[in-house]
Amino acid sequence: MKKIGLLLCILAFASGLIFGVSRVSASSTTLAEMNPKEVAATVLVAGAHKNKIWKGFVDGYNNDGMKLSVLVSEDSPMVKNNYSQPGTGTSYMFELDDADQGEVNDYTISADGKYVYCYQQQFQDSAERHVSPFLVLSASKIAALQHSSSADQINQIAGNIKIKIDD
Repeated sequence: MKKIGLLLCILAFASGLIFGVSRVSASSTTLAEMNPKEVAATVLVAGAHKNKIWKGFVDGYNNDGMKLSVLVSEDSPMVKNNYSQPGTGTSYMFELDDADQGEVNDYTISADGKYVYCYQQQFQDSAERHVSPFLVLSASKIAALQHSSSADQINQIAGNIKIKIDD
């Protein structure tokens, strides 16, 4: 009986170590470890649940067969000067059929690669205002969403989204 009790204690301790390591690895997840197209697709799908304009991008892709792309603009002055969370200063702006739809719908990534900040605003006077994200996602949340009930939709978008570098 003592052996069974000891065995149970060892198993409980070992499972605690295993689960503890799992928690540590989830909190140390960064976007650098992920596929950029999968990150963009996941961010868009998550944002679509919180913002009707972002939902329009998903609907345009799903229902109207429009092409989705992400325009990457490094060292964006608008991001650095006007965003409450500019991160690295790079903007990742969503486009449908290579057009911005008259708005800025983009995200930034924190300098440590652990968070994404999602933004939506009208272009008019956008360079003159201070904006805050409507959604903040951790890298571990993005990883979890890629294995959630939204995984099929995320994978479909990721397989077709185009990433363009702004010159």
